[in-house]
Amino acid sequence: MKNFVKSDIIIIMNGVLENFLKINRPINRLQFFKYTVCIILLQVILSVLLPFVIGRISFIWSFFIFPIILAIFVILPLLYLYFIQFSKRLWDITESSQIGIISSIIVFIAIVLSVSAFPVLAVSIYLTLILIPGKLVKNNV
Repeated sequence: MKNFVKSDIIIIMNGVLENFLKINRPINRLQFFKYTVCIILLQVILSVLLPFVIGRISFIWSFFIFPIILAIFVILPLLYLYFIQFSKRLWDITESSQIGIISSIIVFIAIVLSVSAFPVLAVSIYLTLILIPGKLVKNNV
């Protein structure tokens, strides 16, 4: 019985990770909100832990090598997760996976290019994606 429960948990976690990491289906507003909150919590945890790591390493490491490692292992994966969630949500809104992905690329380019208005633009796009009801997922909470 104990092994059965562990294997069930592993199967459930694999399904959650697969849905979280792939553009495999559209998601409704509630799922988009939950996934984005998870990414934001991960981002906050990393933001709190990283200064402790930086304080423990040498000057050369912290100013030259650490930013490269940070970009590769923290910033790019977080951007990937945001891109996946935006694409899945836009898929639900536009009714097409291709249009959803293209729209996500345009949104990300607009956010990156508008460095001065980055927080306002990112939050407004996020709220827009939450407030617009989708067309494909039936229980669009």
